Amino acid sequence: MAPIRSSGSLTLSTGTRSSSPPVTPYPGGEDRRRRSSSQSNGDEDEPQPKRKPADPRIHLGKHLARTQNVKFRSALVFNHGIKILAEINDLGDDGDEEEAVEPPRNDPQWDLFKTILEGLPGAKRKLTDEKWVADTARLLDKGAANARSDDVASLKKAVVDFLPICDPPVSRTSKTRRGFNHPYLGSLLCPTSLNWLDDMTQRELRDEVVAVKHSDYPPFLYRDYIIDEDDLLEGLFESTVLLKAARHIFVSPSSVDEEAGSRSTRAGNAALNGMTRITPATIAYVATQVRFALSSDTIFGRKLKLRQFDLYAFYDNILNLLTRPEMAARTGLILDLWTENVLGTYSDDVDDGAGGTATAILAQLRNTFS
Repeated sequence: MAPIRSSGSLTLSTGTRSSSPPVTPYPGGEDRRRRSSSQSNGDEDEPQPKRKPADPRIHLGKHLARTQNVKFRSALVFNHGIKILAEINDLGDDGDEEEAVEPPRNDPQWDLFKTILEGLPGAKRKLTDEKWVADTARLLDKGAANARSDDVASLKKAVVDFLPICDPPVSRTSKTRRGFNHPYLGSLLCPTSLNWLDDMTQRELRDEVVAVKHSDYPPFLYRDYIIDEDDLLEGLFESTVLLKAARHIFVSPSSVDEEAGSRSTRAGNAALNGMTRITPATIAYVATQVRFALSSDTIFGRKLKLRQFDLYAFYDNILNLLTRPEMAARTGLILDLWTENVLGTYSDDVDDGAGGTATAILAQLRNTFS
């Protein structure tokens, strides 16, 4: 198994143009010019209304969607967490205090609940207030939905800049000619279980006669967009498009041109949330967003048609792979790579019968360690 290689600095050139309308003199003489100037100065001195800051619960919901779970239901998380808190502090039937109940381990909803309490000062004291809990759940869900839609809209255009120059060119505003309708983007989305060079395969994918499984990992996840079928871990989650998209989301769009960790790139989502390390859920989220940006799909979410790609299942499959015990050492290396290249700092069941890349990777790891 080859070691993970650093991707180095990421570069992207951008340019802007500005123009000013021609100045047309007033025909009415000096008086009119002086009066106009006075009115203009008066307008500039008037205080501008301050923009009302977003509720911190919306802000936290955005961060949770990007770093812990792409689509959580806050009401269920609160119910689950409050029930566990009650059990931990419960008294026995005979009135004697029982031995303290240990909080659960490997419980994603409990972990999410704890993160919510840590992110909202004083939240634990308000859990008995049903209205506050309901309002908070609604605002957290709103934040999560905003994060998904904001990143979908932003990456729709930006992902074009993260790729080599394509022929034919990829439109920044339309998705009609993306996905399997484009010769290059189709090759990035087509898993090795299908032969993209075969005309019939391309036609069947375009016409949705053949469906791509969420468990089959496509080339865009791999370094240089090349899959080594003898070593499915080689270059996995190391592609340029993934790392640039992560910088775009978590640092800032302009940071893609700059060296990771430079001072001018630290005022983005990562810095605002005190984020110093990438999580497995972060990688799954970015991969899911990039997959959608490359495709011709127009609705982000679960499949509505029989052969439509299931994005949430794709997300779950990646997250479950990265959190498997067999992957612990390799996941640590991948997280180090992402943390260094994105933030500039150092730092469950995937075998569900669907087969696919993740299952093959786990088999490869078992053979390696046995």
